[in-house]
Amino acid sequence: MAKARGGGVRGGYNDLEQGGAEHIPDLLIMDNPERESLIHAEEQRQSAIRMDNMVQYNENLIAERHNDVQQIEKDVLEINDIFRDLAVMIDDQGEKIGMSHCTHHVMTL
Repeated sequence: MAKARGGGVRGGYNDLEQGGAEHIPDLLIMDNPERESLIHAEEQRQSAIRMDNMVQYNENLIAERHNDVQQIEKDVLEINDIFRDLAVMIDDQGEKIGMSHCTHHVMTL
């Protein structure tokens, strides 16, 4: 009959009846100030872990943004080179058009 009540579950009612108090978590046995101190220490530990995770996340975010800014800088420099090349091409074409226009003007005189 004892098996039916306990069902073989560790830490069940039968274990307590048979002196299985060693299965009760230590926090339940400790005095209130001791337990509160351990709970407070655990909360601080978890808070420190959360803070470390937030710091790591922010550092990763900063590194990602830094890489994005560097890529934008490269893109702007590339666009600058394109505009410089375009300016040289326009200047060359202007000279050619100007020369042929002058030549045409001189020939018609």
